[in-house]
Amino acid sequence: MGPFIFLDTETTGVDASRDHIIEIAGIKWQDGKILDKFETLVNPHVPIPQEIILLTGIDDQAVADAPIFADIKLKLADFIGNAPIAGHNIAFDIGFFKSHHAHFENPEIDTVQLARILLPKEASYALAVLMKKCGLCDRESHRAMADTETAIEFFEFLLEKIKEISPDKWNVLDKLFKKSSWAGKMAFEKAGCVAFPSNIFLRKQSEPHAVWIASAIHLRRPPQPKRSEGEEAEGGLRSLFEGNVRSQLSKVTWQQSAIDAFLAGKKILLESAYEIPLASLKGEKLILAYSRQKTRADILQGAENANISISELKDPRFYISPKKLSEKIASGEISAEETPLLAKLVLWSSQTETGDRGEITLERTEYAQFDLLADTEKSDGFFKKALVTAQKSDIILTHHYGLANGLCDDFSSRSLIILDGSELEDNFTGALKKRYTEADLRPIFGEKATILFGFLGIFHDRFSSIDYGGFRGSAMLDKNSRRSMEWQRAISVLENLPDNPKKAELLTAFASQENTTSWVVSFANEVSFTSAPILLAETFKTRTAQFKKILIHSGALSGDGTFGLVRDLFELDSTWHQIKEDFDKASSNLNVKIPEKFPEPNSEGYFVRCTKLFIEIMEEKKGRILFLANSKKTVEAMYQALLPELQDRKINLLAVGLSGGVGKSLALFLDDPEHSALLTTNQILPYFHEIEDKLDVIIFQKIPFDPLSDPLISARGKLFENSFEQYSIPRAASKFRELMLELGKGTPKTCYLLDSRVLSRAYGQLFI
Repeated sequence: MGPFIFLDTETTGVDASRDHIIEIAGIKWQDGKILDKFETLVNPHVPIPQEIILLTGIDDQAVADAPIFADIKLKLADFIGNAPIAGHNIAFDIGFFKSHHAHFENPEIDTVQLARILLPKEASYALAVLMKKCGLCDRESHRAMADTETAIEFFEFLLEKIKEISPDKWNVLDKLFKKSSWAGKMAFEKAGCVAFPSNIFLRKQSEPHAVWIASAIHLRRPPQPKRSEGEEAEGGLRSLFEGNVRSQLSKVTWQQSAIDAFLAGKKILLESAYEIPLASLKGEKLILAYSRQKTRADILQGAENANISISELKDPRFYISPKKLSEKIASGEISAEETPLLAKLVLWSSQTETGDRGEITLERTEYAQFDLLADTEKSDGFFKKALVTAQKSDIILTHHYGLANGLCDDFSSRSLIILDGSELEDNFTGALKKRYTEADLRPIFGEKATILFGFLGIFHDRFSSIDYGGFRGSAMLDKNSRRSMEWQRAISVLENLPDNPKKAELLTAFASQENTTSWVVSFANEVSFTSAPILLAETFKTRTAQFKKILIHSGALSGDGTFGLVRDLFELDSTWHQIKEDFDKASSNLNVKIPEKFPEPNSEGYFVRCTKLFIEIMEEKKGRILFLANSKKTVEAMYQALLPELQDRKINLLAVGLSGGVGKSLALFLDDPEHSALLTTNQILPYFHEIEDKLDVIIFQKIPFDPLSDPLISARGKLFENSFEQYSIPRAASKFRELMLELGKGTPKTCYLLDSRVLSRAYGQLFI
């Protein structure tokens, strides 16, 4: 096989529609040898942003005399020739070449896809993170040539991983690859393990040249001096929840009165900051429904300590069906979009003992594909095995989603305890919600999915409104909009999709249904359709009616001081008893500070004060800081404001979405927490346990009210006479207090709440 061309670009930003290339480097590589190199700066004819200068070292002066992209395009094409292309997150760089009017057609190999197949359980597939985890050289320069060399080293590592695949799996992969046009299979041929026509991807000589892009996005770490221990911040702060000893909350369990009431068969709403008393419930056959991974881990550890047998049962959609996988590979032609997941499943299914998709990392676009290969009929081996194990266990552990989807319906003889009760509404909603994007459906329906979402985008443009920030909101589906020509065209495309179980699901989801609200959103060039239930009570009653003993537990179940919200949402009658256990705030390891005389959110001077306080905290603490904003726009604005201020302070400022995704940002933070600060939104909370013990300071920008623009929150709020007081406040207070309680159980921390409304508004006391 001929050479590959490795290329990397540096750019002024991440949006190909408005940002520009500032550097290109390429290496012609074949069988471990470098045959040729190409390298040039590119004049973007726009100012280079400060954060890019800090990241790359390339400033306006450096590119002042460099050629524009149009002047080097032909030289680049001659360098590439007919070689295949491949790269790490190749779509990013290819998008920039297209926006610069360079449309390359050579086959493209994405090393992210290869890594997902060969390293299926990574939290992050950012190149810098993978290089470090695999023990490879990470040059950390963020210059094009060095990043290209890094990409080559990682590619060679993946080739060695390919050679480790067993012969029996090679036979299956060979059958799969022969039916697919996926260019990534060229890497498997390069490793010398499968054979197929080497010219299958080659284009005609008259077609445009193509490039191989290897995008290695990582931050240059500053020198790492020893962390200095700063003094406590000086005055101007009101302190609450001050605890000076390590919390013992995790060692305290529910009071005996709550245990006795549950065992007596009463339906219980329990607000308690303490842990479930597994030892006291030994002998009781239980179903424990959880939401947070931290809760799951605590239950598994508690059951082990109490010598209680426990097993986990998930929805059948979580279990692979080996029969369906074999039938899929034996079927007709397989699309390039489907192939990477199928290859990953071929290798994983031979190793797994559970068949649980939680053992591998799926891309968001792969969940819809996995659903088609899951054991939804409950007829294959993995789900049956999990079911048999669960039936024999003292405790069955399942997620709220499993409870909502009827997974526990056949265990009515057991007692049910729903943990993380403050998240029950969101999880029941999530289990019943339907959301679709072109990326989800394209592997199934190809170009017809693109056409469908094209019409949905037109529908969105007509029926969405523009908010105060100039952003288009959701386009709601109602009687009027459903009669529109734009919607009818989308439905016509949907009805003409090929017959498929997914088509039937789509027809149901897109149809007007009682107790359902639906909307179309366009964000970051992605159009999505969502439908969700407004009322949850009927589903909750159906899923819990058969249990004679049932308890809902949360540390902050009574959001507004009463249990009114949970009672209203799930229509819990007077047979449900409510118990509130007192909590000693002094036992918490949390010191919550609220700045006095601070501007209210969205008022003049608020953002400037937030930035100033953040800099003061950074100067004092140097690192181990998390900033939680209420929106991605705020994260971006805060990052832009802070970066120039912190560049000389040897502090590594990270922002989810700008420094990489959640996985990469967490990995970079954990690489040097002593000198790192992480900016993000509440999207980090499901992964919070990974960094919790590496934090000293958490800054909450605002009270975490749901955005008024959320279609479901708006629709559900209308069920209440006063939606703000009866719905929005209890929801926000419950979630915030729950988080504060969890933080108080860990290592000592200081939390800043930059929202003076907790002091000035009557509802503020509910949060503190």
